[in-house]
Amino acid sequence: MPEQLFFESDRQRIRVTDSRVMVGSQTYAMGAVASVAGSRVPPNRIAQALVLLLGVFFAYKSGGSIWHWGVALAPGFLWLLLAKTRYGVELQVSSGATRALTTKDEKLARGVIDAINEAIVYRDKAK
Repeated sequence: MPEQLFFESDRQRIRVTDSRVMVGSQTYAMGAVASVAGSRVPPNRIAQALVLLLGVFFAYKSGGSIWHWGVALAPGFLWLLLAKTRYGVELQVSSGATRALTTKDEKLARGVIDAINEAIVYRDKAK
């Protein structure tokens, strides 16, 4: 009997079937997966705030022209703007909980979670 495919992404190397979940080089047997959950990890803003404070300090000490302020504060602001929330897919397997995937793409994480849930239901119906 061929495997039932629930999700596939060649770009991220993710595949969810009724018998396994493959993420990159890691493979999880669906028979061992009891449940799946999502997690949300916001970026650490403390380091960015420290870089901004250092920028303010150096700009103040350098004489304070607009160019000094811009150059000193730009790295902190760019880092602050570019830092993204990360989303995780966590599997509860027979050996404990494991984070199978971490990504900045919320839609991808939600798709994988939904596919794994569908595969669990499909597996339980087939029993």
